[in-house]
Amino acid sequence: MCKAANPWALAYLRGQPWAVCAKLPGLDILQAHADATGNFMYPYADKQAIEAVYAGCTPVCASEDDVYHSASQMCIVRNPIANMWLRGQGQQCSAKNKGSKVITKSSGDERQNAYVYPPNYSKAVTSFYETCVATCAVGDALSADGVHCKVLLFFFITLKHRV
Repeated sequence: MCKAANPWALAYLRGQPWAVCAKLPGLDILQAHADATGNFMYPYADKQAIEAVYAGCTPVCASEDDVYHSASQMCIVRNPIANMWLRGQGQQCSAKNKGSKVITKSSGDERQNAYVYPPNYSKAVTSFYETCVATCAVGDALSADGVHCKVLLFFFITLKHRV
């Protein structure tokens, strides 16, 4: 017997919400050979069916906008409000939320390119996204109607052309 090792298939079989798998016959084989400790086994003769299951499994990120980056095995934050807040460019999100802490810790030196998080923290990141509220750009204020932003800083650039 072989022991299943694909992280997305195992997460799906264990009922984790951050992985999905296509309904293939190999799933039945794995479920039929589950033990009490959460391991899933399969006969070597069923190797091809299990490989098909592995190919049909993928992680689920916190939102439809977020994408999974297979090389880093991380989800990329694509939520525009959260991205602006994480970059310190305004907006309002909870700094105390577990999801924001996971993103900050997981992103490390990658902050120049993108903010990321492991798929198994998708639920925490979804909760973080729910705390985010769009506000005006840094330096601007909400107008009296409470709906529109009032631009407070104007910068004029004069270009001089030589002929």
